[in-house]
Amino acid sequence: MSALATWALAAMLFLVPHGVGRSFPGWSETPAELEARYTQIAIAVGEVAKTKSEAAMLLALAYHESAFAQDVDVGPCYRGKRGGGWWSRCDAGTSYSVWQLKPYRKADGSLVTGATLQADRKVAARRALTLALGSLGLCKKLGPRDQLSAYIRGTCATGIAGSGARYDKWKQLESWQPTTSKTP
Repeated sequence: MSALATWALAAMLFLVPHGVGRSFPGWSETPAELEARYTQIAIAVGEVAKTKSEAAMLLALAYHESAFAQDVDVGPCYRGKRGGGWWSRCDAGTSYSVWQLKPYRKADGSLVTGATLQADRKVAARRALTLALGSLGLCKKLGPRDQLSAYIRGTCATGIAGSGARYDKWKQLESWQPTTSKTP
């Protein structure tokens, strides 16, 4: 495992260790299973990201999109009854992977399906990074905390709390080291 992937795994385990994230009926994993699943996400991040900053951005996005939840990562997302109606995660089942991505067409016209995004973490990480970097470029005239708004909403906008939260977590993770006690 690369140094970047090792760092990503440590950051994920620090952000959402076993027993901290939400669990839903039918979804449970042991600490060893969680670490094995996180390792696969971290390897994908390490293979796709060229820098620690890119890896930190990918982790910040995944943290806020899914908190690395098992149902979101593995699929299908949990769906259950709440308050007299159905409650569904993952944009009512239309988004896939810990980065909550939609199926898309590649430049050659081929379709990358939700099943592919769910099954191939490297494809999902690459797509998330492409969209995030695109958002930063598209929204570069906005303040830094608003530059991820196109990733979240598909358009550049100011004041989207989710954009600011993801940006803040990204910047915190950039300087985080596994041996420190400060929260990323």
